[in-house]
Amino acid sequence: MNLFNRGRSDSTLRDLVRISRREGWDSEDLRGWLNAPNSRFDDDQRPMDHLQTHPEAVISALEQTIADKW
Repeated sequence: MNLFNRGRSDSTLRDLVRISRREGWDSEDLRGWLNAPNSRFDDDQRPMDHLQTHPEAVISALEQTIADKW
């Protein structure tokens, strides 16, 4: 599955890639994070499930995930 060719918002994906690369993540790390259940969303939904409907929440969740690691 190629996440980056599924009609997602180019702007949101660019932001997610920029943030994740800044932290040393590669595309597999980001893909894994997007597809994993996440407690920052109701019912531990995946960030990917919110890319089109709540892109700001996905970006915020990634930033929080990274901040929590430090």
